[in-house]
Amino acid sequence: MTDDPAAQPELQAEIAAVAAQIDDLAAGTTDRAALEQRVSRLCDAVLARPPAEAKALLPVLEQLIARLDAAATAIQQRGDGGDSPPPARSARSAAAAYGAGQTRRRRGF
Repeated sequence: MTDDPAAQPELQAEIAAVAAQIDDLAAGTTDRAALEQRVSRLCDAVLARPPAEAKALLPVLEQLIARLDAAATAIQQRGDGGDSPPPARSARSAAAAYGAGQTRRRRGF
């Protein structure tokens, strides 16, 4: 094994792929669930390494966290941070549709 675990081709390729997918997330062109699964697998791979090797990956992981933070900011600025669309009607129009207005008598419980 090498002294630098980030130099291992398979791990280095996965880190690069996650970084690219995070950048795509910031641009709004990636599936969040797929990214979450990929990050989870990467974390599992890091945790499976001996402590000294895992610790050597801290700078790379910190860079990924910074990219995730930047992507979160970009999503918030675009206003598409939610996974579901905003409600089509306001609460008042929904209440009116169900007769909760003045024409309906209130029942006490």
